[in-house]
Amino acid sequence: MHYLEAELVTLVKTNESIFDFIGDTVLDGVWYWNLEKPEDEWMNRRFWINLGYDPEAMPHSSSSWQSLIFPEDHAKSEIILKQHLADPTVPYDLIVRYRHFKGTTSWIRFRGTAIRDQKGTPIRMLGIHTDITELMDKNSILDECNSAAEIGYWYLDIASQKLFWSDVTRKIHEVPDDYEPNVEQSIDFYLEGESREKISAAVEQTILDGMGYDLKLQIITFTGEKKWVRSLGKADLYNGRPVRMYGTFQNITKSQKAEEHLNEMLEMYEKQNNRLKNFSYIVAHNLRTHAGNIKSLLDLQSSNPEAIDIKEMLGLLRSTSATLLETIDNLTDVAMMNATVGDELNDVCLYDVAEAVISTLNLKNINNFSFVNKIGKDVKVKGIPAYIDSILLNLLSNAQKYRKLSEPGKVVISSFEDQNFVNVEISDNGQGIDMERNKNKIFGMYKTFHRHPEARGLGLYITKNQVEAVGGEIFVESTLNEGTTFRIKFKK
Repeated sequence: MHYLEAELVTLVKTNESIFDFIGDTVLDGVWYWNLEKPEDEWMNRRFWINLGYDPEAMPHSSSSWQSLIFPEDHAKSEIILKQHLADPTVPYDLIVRYRHFKGTTSWIRFRGTAIRDQKGTPIRMLGIHTDITELMDKNSILDECNSAAEIGYWYLDIASQKLFWSDVTRKIHEVPDDYEPNVEQSIDFYLEGESREKISAAVEQTILDGMGYDLKLQIITFTGEKKWVRSLGKADLYNGRPVRMYGTFQNITKSQKAEEHLNEMLEMYEKQNNRLKNFSYIVAHNLRTHAGNIKSLLDLQSSNPEAIDIKEMLGLLRSTSATLLETIDNLTDVAMMNATVGDELNDVCLYDVAEAVISTLNLKNINNFSFVNKIGKDVKVKGIPAYIDSILLNLLSNAQKYRKLSEPGKVVISSFEDQNFVNVEISDNGQGIDMERNKNKIFGMYKTFHRHPEARGLGLYITKNQVEAVGGEIFVESTLNEGTTFRIKFKK
């Protein structure tokens, strides 16, 4: 024993004031209990002052404090006392609640040790109080905040693999009261696939380096409900080896759904903006074809008026103007569209649209060029009439524009259906596209692949945008100097 320790022991034995100083300043109460006469118990002044009572008015008896302790806590203390008296290795250490003189609750850490006779029989109990009311009040406020925010915590003793979940963590997992968590089962709560793989890898890495993790993942609760959670974990290392892991666990399902809704709204507004762009593109790109046809007819009449059959000319103008009016009507529909694309889609007869587009393009009177429409007359797709018209017009006019002059040109339009889509193929035998050079540019804005005075690089960009706006997809295969095939998937 150190000489100062021996000196202090002697002072405590011989100087009562030293004992009082320790009891009154270091501790929040000292008690000494005669187990042979259970009603006899001495409590120091600090014991009663801390609970708000006058020490002079309180008797030295076990019943005096037993009437103040919460009944359920007293029952718990009795169980632990019996275990400690039977086995000194079982600590007598628990947290109990007392009724303070002012009516409030005092939280006390209750610790004691049995003093035994030569035979090992317990004859006395020496105990101390530590007031933890302030700490418990703060913890209570923190627990309330965490409960409101649905933030729980957990910790894991790595050596024993003992895992603890807080009440909020248990609530998030929706486990029954008697559920005992373990490491393997806690991992299994995570949704199979990406979430489970991420948390498994993160835990393993944290055990290795202690750096920790912060992940947004999905779980399936004990009752089968799917939730989004934010899981944070860290590790305590000792001599470079992990000894404990701990972290927080938060239910973020509401915020995640709100974020997803926000992203959906942003996507909706982006689509709406794209449709407005499409509207301006259609006006500039599609009406140009009809206006060009009218101009060509008028130019022909002006250049050789005697060779023109007026009746035939009027018929052609009437047909062209009717198609122009239909396009304008469709554009009006586009301008009046609501915000949500899914609500705008109507049944569109694909055969009729193809026939109208072919009729318009045939007015150009291009020799040695033909269109073959193999689409069934009853084939319908979900779409916006102006978009479907624009898609076919762009692709068919491109086939006509970029034909090979050395041989007759031909475009075949066909379709077949699968479970969810109408698949349309538009194949030509034209100039084709060098896919090695232009594979990633096909649908880009202002991208052109041939020297042609009318090439502006907007058609395919508009087409892809319109196909996707009606929930479809578009693909292309092409070989230079052999031809091109566009494949479009329209919703049924």
